[in-house]
Amino acid sequence: VARRRGQRRLRVLELDGNDSHLELPPNIFNDLTEATVEGWIKWASLRSWSRFFDFGKVWQAMAVTHVAARPDLQFELWAPANQQHRILVPGFLRTNQWCHLAAVSGRSGMKLYFNGVLVGADPFKGSFAAVKSGERNYFGRNNWRGVGVATEDFHGQMDEIRIWNTARTESQI
Repeated sequence: VARRRGQRRLRVLELDGNDSHLELPPNIFNDLTEATVEGWIKWASLRSWSRFFDFGKVWQAMAVTHVAARPDLQFELWAPANQQHRILVPGFLRTNQWCHLAAVSGRSGMKLYFNGVLVGADPFKGSFAAVKSGERNYFGRNNWRGVGVATEDFHGQMDEIRIWNTARTESQI
């Protein structure tokens, strides 16, 4: 699918929410002690726990999602032994509107940016290396899908997805 930004035509990843997602190879981020995952996202609908991304496995993952079917934006990192660290921004998302999301993790803690503005932080200094599992690296799918939890795949579009091996700053984002 193409979209226009200025005078340029760009290709976007369009996911219909029905078994459509992008999966990266396993274990490719396991050693990162700092990271930034960012992209332009447009939810067509807020389905049950649909994800921008979810890297890891059940109880050990790093993800950006909305909560249940509500417009609450959440960045969560699950370290082993069910240690959940999260940033929750209630009532933030709107369907059918492009937004830029950036999830930063590492030595300076977890940070969540929305359209280039810091909207939440957590002091946890972990990143992919703290998750200790890179079994499934999804864009548009929840690692909990199929394990007894009602989750649905992402329905919408994604563009300019980037994964950095550094914790990018607000001015870099």
